[in-house]
Amino acid sequence: MNISFFKVDSMNKLVSVIFTVFFFISCSTSGGGDNGNPNIRKVSFSRVINTNLPAFSSILIAGNTIFIPNNSDGTGLKGVHIINTGAGFLAWEASCPNHLPNTCSTTLAKGITVTCQCEQYEYNLFTGQILSQSSQPLFNLVPYGVRKEGSNLVIFN
Repeated sequence: MNISFFKVDSMNKLVSVIFTVFFFISCSTSGGGDNGNPNIRKVSFSRVINTNLPAFSSILIAGNTIFIPNNSDGTGLKGVHIINTGAGFLAWEASCPNHLPNTCSTTLAKGITVTCQCEQYEYNLFTGQILSQSSQPLFNLVPYGVRKEGSNLVIFN
């Protein structure tokens, strides 16, 4: 009987079991990702915003916001609100997070807040937090990634 054969065979089985367990743990059944909000499905996109263009140059001033609509190009579900915090940039899904997207769910910006056109829920663009009070639990805005590359902002998810 060759003992070294059993050691190698046992090691191969152990590695196979560990790999299989890791594979099943890392698989997701959430159907496209989980942003923690059942009303807003996860979308994958990348959008470059050239801040040298007049339409977007106002975002270079701290406290200013811009809205990028989803014109069938996949930028969010209903578009994206971007704010210059003074320390960087934040981007948020424009669809109200407290119901499924519909004809009135695109939030409208006013200063540093956005408001849902359906229920008038108000959100802070610096934090994404809901400002409105309710007897039921409410969701905050869904965040997107922002990366500054020269004069461009790359908004992504």
